[in-house]
Amino acid sequence: SHLLDDSNSIVIETESLHGTWTNRVGITSANGWNPGWYWPAVASLIVISILLGMLTASTLVKSQRHRDLVESMIPKKAIRKLQRNQTVIEKFNLITIFYADVVDFSGVAGSMSSV
Repeated sequence: SHLLDDSNSIVIETESLHGTWTNRVGITSANGWNPGWYWPAVASLIVISILLGMLTASTLVKSQRHRDLVESMIPKKAIRKLQRNQTVIEKFNLITIFYADVVDFSGVAGSMSSV
């Protein structure tokens, strides 16, 4: 039953300015204090945690693959300088290599029409 009785509650008497108050406190459900949504909430939390872990792992893998790609195209010395926002110029006897990052190149190139 959903009513409080002597088998599932206790009576607490409290004195106040307006007399004695009798309060009955107890649990009516067989589950006790655990709500019915407790286990579905735990399962949902586990699923969300697994998904967030997978997203984090994929982001880390993507970042590492990006780093590997950049390192395969540009010398490590040049990468370190670019990370410090320094200009990278390497000179050889017959050639000069200049690595540059053009600000907003993708935006400008996307707005241009092909020739």
